[in-house]
Amino acid sequence: MQASSFIALILAYRYWILIPLTIIEGPIVGFIAGALSRLGYFNPFFAFSIFIFRDIVVDALWYFAGVQGGKTRFSAWLLSKIHISDEQMASVRALWDAHGLRTMFIGKISYGIAEFYLAVAGMVKVPYKMYFRNALIVALIQYGGLFVFGYIVGGAFSSVQGVLSNIIFAVAVLALVVTSYYIFAYYLRQRALRRKI
Repeated sequence: MQASSFIALILAYRYWILIPLTIIEGPIVGFIAGALSRLGYFNPFFAFSIFIFRDIVVDALWYFAGVQGGKTRFSAWLLSKIHISDEQMASVRALWDAHGLRTMFIGKISYGIAEFYLAVAGMVKVPYKMYFRNALIVALIQYGGLFVFGYIVGGAFSSVQGVLSNIIFAVAVLALVVTSYYIFAYYLRQRALRRKI
């Protein structure tokens, strides 16, 4: 979906469309919502809280899917996706215990395998308080950075018409942000796969 399409949808439905759009493409929508908050279309605190709430709910679903997965076909499929054998599960738990925040950060940012990381945390029974504390911190960093950057960029325009009339500049900035985000996520994913989590 193009940036102008996201902007049109967000302007038409405001808060009601943010949650479904974050499921489709959270980082892009976080950046756009930040810019539109600067232009007065959203209350920035309420809009930002929607992103954090959505992120924590999704993280909870993956965690509890891992807890319930146990020794099922689902867990075997999950482990094969991130190249972890049953024998390595103890070291995975030790990694979560020793470096919980860093593991959560790498897991959530690793594009394409984030869900598997979170489910494995449930499979190795990472304490839920530690899991959710780290998930909240990472969500605040991840979406906070994108939202604030969008808010700053939004200050360069006086209205949405200004954004649309300078759409080439707006799309270039958005493309730069999104490309940088996904390159970083890809790098973390490759690093994580090489280290087997």
